[in-house]
Parts: sequence; C-alpha cells; structure tokens
Amino acid sequence: MITRVLGMLILFDIALMVAASFAIFLWELQRESALDVARTAGMETIVFCELFYLFNVRYFTTHAFHIETLRGDPTVMKVVRF
Repeated sequence: MITRVLGMLILFDIALMVAASFAIFLWELQRESALDVARTAGMETIVFCELFYLFNVRYFTTHAFHIETLRGDPTVMKVVRF
C-alpha cells in the first residue's frame, strides 16, 4: 500500500525527472540544436532517470550504491541490457 509519505516521494521523483528532461531540452535548444535533437535528448534524460530510479528504489533503508544492487536480481540486469 502506498502511504502518504511514499506517495509524496514518488511525486517528488517524477517532478525531478520532468524538470531534468525539460532542462536538457531547453539547453539543447539554446545550443541551437535541431528540434529533433532536443527532443531526443529530453527523452534520453527520462530513460536514464528511470534507470537510476529502478536501481535506487529497490532499497528503502539503505543506499543503492553497492555491488548487491547489481547482483540482486538477474531479471533487472536482463531488462537493462541493450
């Protein structure tokens, strides 16, 4: 069940992802890149934010930056592979 605090954390993470994506999109436009390049950069930002979030959300009480994060679930590594 999603508690109020967990819901707020999820909304905060979504807001950060949208802000990062929009910032990269605007940055690419300011560099006078083509609109397609700016859109692609914005979407790639969302993909990498989601990838980081996937590894980070697995542990509620500890940080996700240890080796067990990578070895913990083989299904996740299969999905992450390109």
